[in-house]
Amino acid sequence: IYSVDFLSVGRLQYVFATEKSLNVVDEDDQQRYMTIPSIRLPLGRKIRSLQQLESGIEGSFRFLVIDTNGFLYLWNSPTQPPILLNTSRPFADLLLPIQEVEYQSKRHFLFTQSTGQIGLINESGVIPEPYKIDFKINLSGPFFGVFLPENNSTRLIGVTKYGEFIENTLAGKTIDRRQLFRTDPTSFFRAKAAPNNRDWLLFRESETQFAVLDKKGNELFSAKGLIAAKNQVQYHYLSSEVKFLSVKSGNYTTLYDLKGYQIGDKPFPSEYPVRINLVEGYNKLLIYGFANKKIQVWSLKLR
Repeated sequence: IYSVDFLSVGRLQYVFATEKSLNVVDEDDQQRYMTIPSIRLPLGRKIRSLQQLESGIEGSFRFLVIDTNGFLYLWNSPTQPPILLNTSRPFADLLLPIQEVEYQSKRHFLFTQSTGQIGLINESGVIPEPYKIDFKINLSGPFFGVFLPENNSTRLIGVTKYGEFIENTLAGKTIDRRQLFRTDPTSFFRAKAAPNNRDWLLFRESETQFAVLDKKGNELFSAKGLIAAKNQVQYHYLSSEVKFLSVKSGNYTTLYDLKGYQIGDKPFPSEYPVRINLVEGYNKLLIYGFANKKIQVWSLKLR
């Protein structure tokens, strides 16, 4: 669930997706909710994910839609259907999220496939030639681009399923490749970026526990006792001083700082992973969740 001015009318709307439709809910000056006519994908295709993009034109908002077959769509307007990017073939076994990166002075979408392939596609649906990296090893999480201001370049960073850390240039040159420590044979690894792609962390996970690692693979803290097959961990980087984790276990989500201390007095009910915004100037978080068949919003003052 995203809270943005997608209609460009000077107030916020709720933007969200179901399996079958893309939806925008507006609230007028009298606090009346109005639903914009929903948009569907081509017949037979189901929505897997909706991602807000950082590269809107002149402050506008837009979204990337991914369907269950591996097709990508660019959604620029709430009243127009999204534009299909990869028209020739789907990208199978996609690992989300998909990242925005600069390559050859143009904006591209960086996608990762669980079979070990990394690729780029631009906003016009063109795949640059000859761009395809194949590590020929299974991946549990996506690779993503990290911009390095000191040399004005972007690096590919990720980790294999069994803990081999890899850092490459976008052109495919290997910068770093090393094995991280595995605590037990059931654990697996993946790198996770914050939704705004401003930072990233490494994770070691199993069905009921996880550990957060720094960028060198050193453990920061761990948590156990999660509900198997019903847990999800997100990393949130809202500023250099406001970065934390949201841990969904069952239908409740708890916030933790990077030292493992709980933020807030109690978990938040939510059937899906929460979305979180920082209200700048007030040092306050707005937490958006979905529970009991409705969108719920909580306000949390940071100490």
